[in-house]
Amino acid sequence: MNVTVIGAGPAGLAAAGHMAHKGHKVTLWNRSLEKIKALKEIGTIIMEGVINDTVQLINITTDLEEAVKGADFLSLMVTSDAYESIATKMAPYLENGQRVLLNCGGVGGSLLFQKTLHGAGYHPKITVGETDNTTYVARSPGVGKVLISGIKSKNYFTALPLNQAQGFLDAIHDVYPQFQLIEDPLSVGLRNVNGTLHSTGIVLNAERIRRKESFNFYVEGITPEIAHYMEMQDKERVTVAQRLGVRTQTVIQWLHSVYDTPMADLYTVIQNNKPYKADLPAPTTFQHRYILEDVPSKLIPQLDIARILGIPQPLTTDIVNKACELAGVDFFAIGRTVEKLGLTEEDILHYSQQNNAPCLEKLRYAG
Repeated sequence: MNVTVIGAGPAGLAAAGHMAHKGHKVTLWNRSLEKIKALKEIGTIIMEGVINDTVQLINITTDLEEAVKGADFLSLMVTSDAYESIATKMAPYLENGQRVLLNCGGVGGSLLFQKTLHGAGYHPKITVGETDNTTYVARSPGVGKVLISGIKSKNYFTALPLNQAQGFLDAIHDVYPQFQLIEDPLSVGLRNVNGTLHSTGIVLNAERIRRKESFNFYVEGITPEIAHYMEMQDKERVTVAQRLGVRTQTVIQWLHSVYDTPMADLYTVIQNNKPYKADLPAPTTFQHRYILEDVPSKLIPQLDIARILGIPQPLTTDIVNKACELAGVDFFAIGRTVEKLGLTEEDILHYSQQNNAPCLEKLRYAG
């Protein structure tokens, strides 16, 4: 299979290396030449950790047309707040039959991607898949090197059009056998707990971050008090999902299913999560994806859906307000709303799930 990975950060290197490790022909694209110039000269990725291998890439490029055309499968390993921009740029080059994976779609990522393409006047017959969370825990210690400290044992997955979702899953099963199909794009997004773990973790550690303290973000940053707050906040996300009639998990249930952690209070779960004990330093700035990505793509749509359903969200609202102040960004203005996802308030009010399939035919994007 001809594979293109979009984004050359640590997760992008992990995805490209993993696909090549499985025997696929991999092209790696990145927006800026500076980041990949040295890698382009080497042409290989050295993986350590849960995968140990050195693999050759067939192409490393900044030419998006070159990267997109002819690819069977495109894996977007960019932050979910960039999907609208990258969809607009990719639109002229996408070809019928291609499959695009948003590795961590946020709430309604596949809806947003398809709507962006159509809004730009392009209607390629492609399938857009998304996962509930990033598959890899990775960092890059040097040029062409990636340390993969973890690959999630379970990712929830959906795709639009829905009647193409199983075929998409079958095509990538050799690399991602842990992907579990859920035929509902809002259900997948509302399973994501990063708004709770990431954004709240930064906001409630704001003073330490201002002082540029060095500490493990999870093990040291999430104290018993912060963990308790997160558990209470997470109930607001779960309540929204339940009112929509879609399946989800609490943050504790999710950590247990993905990392095989004990079923206990959140603080105990985090302290016993091996990947979190790795070298995972806390951010030193509020201009970080834990806020810039997770607030607009996860917390804002949660709040907008809650607004329509009349569900109070005091803790999540407080975190978003503080995140706006810390980052200097009005996330309420730029974040994903129901309207931006191509849905209406009536759609949300009448949204339901029967046998794990949505009632809204518009979500099927027949064709």
